[in-house]
Amino acid sequence: MKKIMVIVVVLALVLAACASPDTTPTTPAAPAPGGDASAPAPAPGGDGPEPTQISIYTNISGTSTFVLGVALADMINRHSDWLTATALESPGPTETASMLITSPDRWQNTIGYIIVADALIGTPPFEGPINDFRAFATYGMVSNVYMTTDPEIRTLQDLHGRRVAIGTRPNVPRVDLQEKMFELMGIEPIFEQLTFGAGVTALSDGRVDAVLGGAFAVSGDWDRWIPNPALAELLARGSVYYIPMDPHYLQEAKNQLNHNCVRGII
Repeated sequence: MKKIMVIVVVLALVLAACASPDTTPTTPAAPAPGGDASAPAPAPGGDGPEPTQISIYTNISGTSTFVLGVALADMINRHSDWLTATALESPGPTETASMLITSPDRWQNTIGYIIVADALIGTPPFEGPINDFRAFATYGMVSNVYMTTDPEIRTLQDLHGRRVAIGTRPNVPRVDLQEKMFELMGIEPIFEQLTFGAGVTALSDGRVDAVLGGAFAVSGDWDRWIPNPALAELLARGSVYYIPMDPHYLQEAKNQLNHNCVRGII
């Protein structure tokens, strides 16, 4: 497989994928202000770098990556004389990676949001480990706890036979690792594969008993964290109870799935 030479925004830890049956990223989200995003203004006086259009692929509208992508496009359009950026929605990081793998013509002008662990390990859609990519920013997220509004649910064992919202495939950290961990523990929840926001909504509405939660790093040394926006809203509504993971079985699940390349993942 050819190595991908593309500018990417990557996750240092884990990402909740926003999957969809449609694997083609679409829907312009932030066209350049003042006109057609496909026709960037020439450099002042005809000198300087050649005008260049950049596509920024985020996850779907309403996610944190969407907000970041729109903001980045706005910053570029406001402050660059030769770059014009447009933020575009994608069903998720796997779909974005698949698009880049199969479209070499996009590599020079694309900022894509992918899961760095998948590239480094070589899990699908990558056919093998990829180390030759250009990352200019990392986005730290951990999915390291289950959350419930039921005070009677206190341990992972209490989730046996309960409805539990995890991530959507393909997503090793939020789906495969979770399933493997519970399998090793002999616990059989009823898994619901939902996007992160949909999982939180399902918990609020009583359609699931627990949801895989997490937080975002807001400092470069990983010492300050904030909840996902969807979780912040849930926390503000009422009492939420945390269900810790089992470190032994989680590590064993990581070992069996060969998903240890990024320290601290989940």
